[in-house]
Amino acid sequence: MVHDDSDEELGVRLDIALKAGLESTRVDIDELLSGSHRRAHRLRSQRIAGAALAAVLIIGLPAGFEIIHPTAGASGPPAMLSSAGSAGSGARPTRTQALRTVAELAQFAPSAMALPSGLTLTTTTAVGPAGGRSIVAGQECPSTGSGARPSRRQWIWETSGGASTDLRVTLTVADWPAAAASPAVSRLSGAAGGCRWLEPQTVQPFTLATAQQAWSSSSGQGDRFYGRTVIRVGDLTAGIEVRDPAGRVAALTLAQRLAATEAERLATTR
Repeated sequence: MVHDDSDEELGVRLDIALKAGLESTRVDIDELLSGSHRRAHRLRSQRIAGAALAAVLIIGLPAGFEIIHPTAGASGPPAMLSSAGSAGSGARPTRTQALRTVAELAQFAPSAMALPSGLTLTTTTAVGPAGGRSIVAGQECPSTGSGARPSRRQWIWETSGGASTDLRVTLTVADWPAAAASPAVSRLSGAAGGCRWLEPQTVQPFTLATAQQAWSSSSGQGDRFYGRTVIRVGDLTAGIEVRDPAGRVAALTLAQRLAATEAERLATTR
């Protein structure tokens, strides 16, 4: 039997019915025509829907749209288009895009004017999500185990002397999966998630209107003095460590000043 052309199928059904009617007393022509027309209309609707979907797939979906397949057995066209991330309840969609690559994170490096004079960029390190979860120098996190992992990029600026006590600034920018950045900042004060500090930290008061979260600390080890800050703007975190031979207060002051500048950069650079 022909299945893809309603007009030919109608002729075949009539022919079969008429032949069968030779051995019966009566052929219900009205009912036969009515049923055949209903099937022909249904076949045309299916062909139109299939052609429309094929045209969309050939041309390409507009950005932000996805194909949603109906549940098995549901009536109607085989697929429909819906804005990606939209929800019937009106809820705000969660982040679905991929993390920024380490190359894209390069845009968040501070300008030379924001840094103290005499510093030279000596190291740039790119770490993808397969690396650990540390978000500021001086913090160590395991590279194995469970938990959300960010894409990270780190820069180190140092004075030309090269001594272990010379001025040094380390910036670590990380892009986190949705809802993972906030817990990462919150656990800085402890050892949650397997992360630890290389030396004890003294947490310092620190807030910024341009950041959703801000954290700061100071520490000292021998003749090396450190100030650290971590800020969060959306799914981005920036951790700054300053090593300053002038002492803890000088290191902390510079770290907090650089954090304020970096928060504005994270908020305005996309």
